[in-house]
Amino acid sequence: MTVYKRYQSKKMQAKLLVMLMTICGLILCMISYLAVMTINQQRAMVKIQSDALVQSRIETIQNVIFDILLQKEHALKLRLKTQSLKPEALNAWMETDPNINQIFVMRLKADAKLDDTPVTQHQIEFPIVHSDNNQIDPNNLIGVISPIIQDPSLLFQHNLKEGEISPTSGWYVSQYEGQPILMYWMINTTDSKYHQSDNGFAEGTDFNGDKNSGYTLSGTKVLIGIKLSYVKLLSDVLARIEANYAPDNLEIVQSGRMLFQSQTSLVNDNNTLESTSESELFTKVLPYPLHDWQINYKKTLSTTPSLYGVTLVIVSGICLVILLLTIVVYRDLTKQHKAASMRVNFVGQVSHELKTPLTNISLYAQMQKEQLEEFDSVAVSNEYTLPPSLHQYNEVILQESQRLSRLIQNVLDFTKPSKVVLNSVLAIDIVRTLSDLFLPLLHAKGLKLNVICQDDIQLTTDADKVVQILCNLLSNVEKYASTGQAVDVIVSQTEERVIFEVRDYGPGVDDSYLPRLFEPFYRINSKLTEGVSGTGIGLTIAKQLAQSLSGKLIASPRTPGLAVSLIIPKV
Repeated sequence: MTVYKRYQSKKMQAKLLVMLMTICGLILCMISYLAVMTINQQRAMVKIQSDALVQSRIETIQNVIFDILLQKEHALKLRLKTQSLKPEALNAWMETDPNINQIFVMRLKADAKLDDTPVTQHQIEFPIVHSDNNQIDPNNLIGVISPIIQDPSLLFQHNLKEGEISPTSGWYVSQYEGQPILMYWMINTTDSKYHQSDNGFAEGTDFNGDKNSGYTLSGTKVLIGIKLSYVKLLSDVLARIEANYAPDNLEIVQSGRMLFQSQTSLVNDNNTLESTSESELFTKVLPYPLHDWQINYKKTLSTTPSLYGVTLVIVSGICLVILLLTIVVYRDLTKQHKAASMRVNFVGQVSHELKTPLTNISLYAQMQKEQLEEFDSVAVSNEYTLPPSLHQYNEVILQESQRLSRLIQNVLDFTKPSKVVLNSVLAIDIVRTLSDLFLPLLHAKGLKLNVICQDDIQLTTDADKVVQILCNLLSNVEKYASTGQAVDVIVSQTEERVIFEVRDYGPGVDDSYLPRLFEPFYRINSKLTEGVSGTGIGLTIAKQLAQSLSGKLIASPRTPGLAVSLIIPKV
């Protein structure tokens, strides 16, 4: 890469840097987006699995509780099929079975229904109640079952199944003096006489058909109620439930009262459930007859590194690598830019230093030319003439110094474009200046310069830059189109613009080369450029100068030759 190309690629390097940063940003955004989508999808899947596990645990706990309750129900049903209703037998049952707190037996008239009133249609048979005894029962069982005595239909309100007229067994739940009551009840019908004598029970047949002095059963419905031990129920439940759910927490609450707690309490000081940002709370209210029981399960959100955490680390690492690569590339481009700038500055300084002695050479060559012309005029009168070669040598010095001056000016404009100075000027004056500069050189190449320009075309522009542009165009004609024997400089105008067209009659340029004709350091590889020296920046500088004048250069093929038009605004 030459010094000039490095300098010209300064803007290109900046664009490449911007493109690189943009590409890196897009890659980072895409990676971040995919990572976020993956993490969110994984979190959603983990949450679904975790929630399913929690729900499974809650269902398991509920099944354990109701399995215990169902076992007690089956045991009571089996026992009642063979249980004697004698008071001593019922007392013995209560004493030996830890699941039972109290038993009551209530006789219903054969023609009475559970929802019949008044209460006198039903009679308590067990425990025995004497009319003169105010202390009915040590545990106040009569107070517990008083609502049932008043309205037996309370028993089947939650036990009525679809298709049943009235249930014959079920659960009864209530509260008495702040304590929960859980009772199982069953109705049986007897075919024997069943009545109570003044001194107790008359002799008859009991609930199971046994001979029983004191009983007389006859077409009677008997309601047996068994009050379960709440303590024994809780003991059985706690024995079956897993005690450790770490790191999660489990609670079983009954009407606000704590029945079971695995770890930290989920209820705050205000007796309300709380859930923090590090946990998620699940609740489940159990069905009847434990409808006042509630399972509270607090799932602790995992704080251990998971797959999405690893993914985040990997994505961060990739982003860091890309960022480091971007920094490395940026530093490399910066170094190249600095090196190119130093070389360009060096070339500019050298070109500037060359311009001063070259100006002196041109000045002295011009002075020598004038002296030679004066000497020729004197020599004619003295019959003495100078050799023609002296004039030729002097002309070569002038032409080559002008060529070298234009080349140095091109280099200076390429490295550091000069400031635009606008002045009002006639187009014909620009063409005359151009003709004075190039006419001798074109004649030396055998080229005829044809100028077509109206005298009244006026514009406001930088005349020196316009001349330099046209000089570069004519220089290319002199180098590559000298076989055409003619070159036209045509100036025309529109309402807003002035057009300078330089047209040659040489071999021309193939259409495929035209798009790259103004690129820096680009030379057409053909017979047209063989043996012709050049830097490849003449047309590039002409294009840059045209753009600095708010104009443009357009190359158009002709038959024969090529036409390059400079279009600039009038003002």
